[in-house]
Amino acid sequence: MQHICKICNQELKNAQSLSAHCRTKHKMTSEDVYIEYFLNGITPTCACGCDEKPNYLGIYKGFVKYVHGHASRVNNNWGHNSEAHRKASETQKKLYKNGELVIWNRGLTISDERVKRNTEGMMNHPTRNEKISKALKGRKRPKEVLDKLNKGMLEYWSKPENCEQRRLDQVEHLRTRQINKKSKLEQRFENMLAELNIQFINQHPLNGYLYDFYIPKHNLLIEVDGDWFHCNPDVHPEAIHEIQKFVKENDERKNQVVKDNNITLLRFWEKDINDNPEMIKTKLSGYL
Repeated sequence: MQHICKICNQELKNAQSLSAHCRTKHKMTSEDVYIEYFLNGITPTCACGCDEKPNYLGIYKGFVKYVHGHASRVNNNWGHNSEAHRKASETQKKLYKNGELVIWNRGLTISDERVKRNTEGMMNHPTRNEKISKALKGRKRPKEVLDKLNKGMLEYWSKPENCEQRRLDQVEHLRTRQINKKSKLEQRFENMLAELNIQFINQHPLNGYLYDFYIPKHNLLIEVDGDWFHCNPDVHPEAIHEIQKFVKENDERKNQVVKDNNITLLRFWEKDINDNPEMIKTKLSGYL
């Protein structure tokens, strides 16, 4: 099959001649020739979705389908085929024991070229994980794998310290990422503080809890409580929903934290803020 050089229009009798011509006359690599003439200029990526370029084999064979080691992600459900996983594990253990296989980055730092190249490769493909997940979509993990994961999760969350750390992480996330996402009630109260020229801080953290407003000048914390969630006794005298019960218990814990730290906490109800804002401003001004 004849080919025509896109640069000089010379006719070549086959792919090998085209590759040799482009390498000699136009300083192109065989890989570049294959991409330009046989793949329409599109550089191939690994079929597992990782965005990495697989190995090039030659002008007739082109590129392999997967980066070395990545085929198992698709063909073997990412190593969750029990029998294949067992055989691979036994082989690796044997190779490590004999010294034939070593961990390539053991003892290396980011200054090492190989580590730097590996890190840069990951950073240059920001959608890598998303594409891998898409390529594996619909492939169910074996029951024994799911059972093992479930057992591990149950053991992890049964420890109070892990639950507490999770709560602290969520509080920090809310403080740093969602500080501008105020409720309508918080916005109304914030406007009142602005009208009174009171300097305040939103979402102030204290011992792992967030408080709606903090007045630094007076070392004062303020919570604005929704009538339903926090069970305003004049509107919802009894907590009947699980969310209400949880919020009330959480309020009690927050009250205790403030008390333990010798800080004053003022609470204002949604109904009062909406129906009688002047009364709220008078109370607040009088206290300050």
